Amino acid sequence: MSDTNKPVLNYSDIINNQVIFINTKDIAQNGVFLIDEDNRSKFGLYLKKEIRRREDELFKVIVQSVEIPYTWNNTNSTNNYIDWSENAVLQTPIQITAGNYNILELAKEIKNQLNTNTSNGITYNLVYNGKTNKITISSDSVLDTIFLFNSGSNVSSSISSFIGFTNDNDITINSSSNALSDSICNLIYTSSLFIRSNLSSLNTIDSKKITNSNILINIPVQVNPLQTIQYQYYEGVEVSYNDDDSIDYIEISLTDINGNNINLGKKIDWSIVLGIQTIKDPEYTKSLEPNFNDKVEDIPDRNINTLQNEYVNLDDIISGSKEILKRTDTIKQQTEHIEHKNIIDDIQQNLKK
Repeated sequence: MSDTNKPVLNYSDIINNQVIFINTKDIAQNGVFLIDEDNRSKFGLYLKKEIRRREDELFKVIVQSVEIPYTWNNTNSTNNYIDWSENAVLQTPIQITAGNYNILELAKEIKNQLNTNTSNGITYNLVYNGKTNKITISSDSVLDTIFLFNSGSNVSSSISSFIGFTNDNDITINSSSNALSDSICNLIYTSSLFIRSNLSSLNTIDSKKITNSNILINIPVQVNPLQTIQYQYYEGVEVSYNDDDSIDYIEISLTDINGNNINLGKKIDWSIVLGIQTIKDPEYTKSLEPNFNDKVEDIPDRNINTLQNEYVNLDDIISGSKEILKRTDTIKQQTEHIEHKNIIDDIQQNLKK
């Protein structure tokens, strides 16, 4: 969600426009990788010359374009755990090998992991139904096996949703009771990406925290793994307004919808182009509009930013104006006194004649 309360600005309102081309392969020279050098989804870039704004201006930050290789796995450390127990004995959590699976490959991998790690010689089976997009998990043992999709210690990183199970309840199976997905199988791990930054607007809020967010933009993922995700700005897409006094450091991170940093793979680079415009702040301009009902002495002090980048204090001007008026009044009184004295002198001269 972006800041939509700002007035529409015309091109003539743009004071300065900086375009910053960033390729992560250059960060080691001019910045720092904030996770490690191998994972380049989060970094900081130091500008050699800071970008400054005046009091009556704002920074408008635009993500102009992005190119990201879709190299990460749909199954990874954020979603590949199974907590379970056999015969009321808690088993070591299963961690599915990271990779890009289709549903048949994933069902086979889970079955192999269960059958390899059973403590009671139980044989498990997972069967996928393509018509209903659901999976059935079965066991050949009279002993209860419980999948702790609700109460396990790894619920937040469980693979349950991939195979159609919600985390509403734990699931119990045995030779006389199978488990059928209570939802549908969904292997789409990344439907969109978030680009986050220290340049984001203070008025940007996301639904996860319902508070100020560092999201710059949301990029839909519309390609398959091992293809390139591309984004191009067009008029009307959300932008960010920033009221920092200056910008000399830019921090960027690439995350999924849950805020997890994307792991592109060892030293896999990506690129982003940022536009940073310095614009007139319409709200500041509006605040300087005169109120003709005000008295001169009631006008508050305001520093006005002139084209010469000098500051004029209106209080000094008002004070000076009052002094000029006082002097003018004194001169006027002196002039009237002289005229009156001349008239009396004329009368006295006439009387002597």
